[in-house]
Amino acid sequence: MDKDFEQTMAILSGGSADKFIAQQLNATDKRQIDNAIEEIFSGLSLKNWLAGGVLGDAWNNAQDAVRDMVFAIQFDNPATVYARVSVFEHRKKYALKAYIRHI
Repeated sequence: MDKDFEQTMAILSGGSADKFIAQQLNATDKRQIDNAIEEIFSGLSLKNWLAGGVLGDAWNNAQDAVRDMVFAIQFDNPATVYARVSVFEHRKKYALKAYIRHI
């Protein structure tokens, strides 16, 4: 079956396009993308923090930079769509960590 048709049917069945596209990747692919986003974020956070910033600001600036990098990718394929979703999941994870630290 054609992927566009399958995606349309998934959406008509109440699914989301992002979820359908994410299902096109296997667990190893997703883990590699998540790890790459984490590594880039960690490096940028450390760079920002060591430059004399506050850790929270370093995290926020790094997350913004990673988001900008991922969304600057011109290709629309399952990997880039997953990476775009993953960037926001990563942001939620660190927002929760920051919140817990302030409690």
